[in-house]
Amino acid sequence: EDYNTVIVVSPSHNEYFRGVSVFGGKAYSTPLGEISIDQELSQKIAEPGGHIAFSDQGHLRSASRSEHALEVQLPFLQTTLRKFKLVALVMGDQDFTTCRALGQAIAKAIGTRDDVLIVASSDLSHFHEHNIAVKLDSVIVEDIESYNFQQLSIDLESQKTEACGGGPIIAAMVAAQILGADSAKVTGLGDSSEATGDRASVVGYLSAVIYKGSNEKLYEIVEEEKAPETEPKHTGAADFGLDSQGRKMLLSIARESIKTRLEGKELVFPDTMPDALKLPLGAFVTLQEAGELRGCIGTFHPNSQLYQVVAEMARQAAFSDYRFGPLTKSEFNAIDIEISVLTPMKRIYNPDSVLVGRDGLYIRQGNNSGVLLPQVAVEQGWDRTTFLDHTCLKAGLPSSSWRSEQTELYVFQADIFGER
Repeated sequence: EDYNTVIVVSPSHNEYFRGVSVFGGKAYSTPLGEISIDQELSQKIAEPGGHIAFSDQGHLRSASRSEHALEVQLPFLQTTLRKFKLVALVMGDQDFTTCRALGQAIAKAIGTRDDVLIVASSDLSHFHEHNIAVKLDSVIVEDIESYNFQQLSIDLESQKTEACGGGPIIAAMVAAQILGADSAKVTGLGDSSEATGDRASVVGYLSAVIYKGSNEKLYEIVEEEKAPETEPKHTGAADFGLDSQGRKMLLSIARESIKTRLEGKELVFPDTMPDALKLPLGAFVTLQEAGELRGCIGTFHPNSQLYQVVAEMARQAAFSDYRFGPLTKSEFNAIDIEISVLTPMKRIYNPDSVLVGRDGLYIRQGNNSGVLLPQVAVEQGWDRTTFLDHTCLKAGLPSSSWRSEQTELYVFQADIFGER
């Protein structure tokens, strides 16, 4: 009962529209009574002429129905809080740019008020068998509890997890972090089989709270300091505890993975594995022949341990890089293998914070995306601007697209080592 206003953010299930619809009416009505709209706070969130604007879309009954994901929260709030005002937001777009903009608008509108509750409405995975649903839903649990909403956006886009209201969750986490929160705790997790007994096709559900704790922030909306143009030499900015023995073992696994595939044999891993090789880390494997690129494939989103990721990426680089034909037996002894073990990506807003020789780049705009590893800029002798330009070209975008507000920039670091 300490909250005088509740902001409910939901997805739109019934109609598509651009941006976010802010309800500008006087009240929402449920069987438990009317809930007055906090018109002053709604006005602060809505952007005149912007994509977060007053609209009836998602709120009033259309040809089908109004938005159930928003309405379903209201009786619980009425029962718990009894008297409060409502800000009703329905997201037509759930891309990361919209989520970030909405989170920032909410935080700015709330300001110093401490009587506003933010509620994000969402289901989790839909209509999978119970064990598959558990695996999918565990990803969003990890992203929420590590307070990594950038990773949540990536996992939703790559379908590693599912949530109809993933956008509202991200927007709420952005807003809460700006307002001082840095921790999240899942308080309940389950699926529809608990009520129906049917485990063949379930819907997942989760409840979580966001609060100010002591977690290290994995993602921050801050102004990054300008970095020097370059580091003198790239030596591997990331440290995962890999010693020379661990690196040699990974290189051996990569080569053996390619060799056994060429010979039609099963890859057998060593009986004992250093702990550092069991970490769930992303990696790229690069193949070169006579100093020229022969294949390069990797992942930022591992589903297995590092040594298994390296084995799979080595085979992908050798046989599945669309830029080259499959590696042949006659080429096997001529290739050199390089491995890049990756940190998670971090969203940045200041391109001047990119440090050539330390950072790799991932650039995304709409459906276009491209990545270049840290060593590429060093090998090519590029400065920061040229590095950004070429990453845009790799994404199939005009070279200057990194200057656009519609383009998302991410950096990562890598521990890079090879056979030579």
